[in-house]
Amino acid sequence: MRPESTSVTFRDDIAALVQEYLDKSARKKLIGRRVAPIFRHPEMSGGYPIFRRDGFKKRTDDTRTVEGGYRNLVFEFGKGTFDTEDRGLESSVDQRTRKRFKRLFDAEVATVNPLVYQILLNHEYRVAQLMSGAGFTNHNVDTAWSTAASATPLDDLQTGIDAL
Repeated sequence: MRPESTSVTFRDDIAALVQEYLDKSARKKLIGRRVAPIFRHPEMSGGYPIFRRDGFKKRTDDTRTVEGGYRNLVFEFGKGTFDTEDRGLESSVDQRTRKRFKRLFDAEVATVNPLVYQILLNHEYRVAQLMSGAGFTNHNVDTAWSTAASATPLDDLQTGIDAL
């Protein structure tokens, strides 16, 4: 989000550097964004529609009917919710430092990578805390998946996901 204060100057060049760093360097070092991605959203909380899992558990014949049409499936939607939190860090570079290094590099730009890395490191820590408390344990299936008539792989997977 852009700052609301009029005393803050938003620099598009630094924003581009942040995005470039997120896209390249940080992805190689940390896995938190792959495990629990960061989603930017303009609202602080809300709801969204989701497909109910039951609609994916049964097979439906997909051949063309005698009348020349196809079977019409109606899916039920459920509702998911989300809450967001603003997180960030800032660093100030005084005029003296800026002037001292102006010939060599832009001091404000140089502060971007460490700031972004710290934010991602904090995200990594929060993800690790979530995952370590979940307990990665084996969840044995009730019926072997090779028994097609009575196996429930989606239920077995969902049980493991819910436990996580």
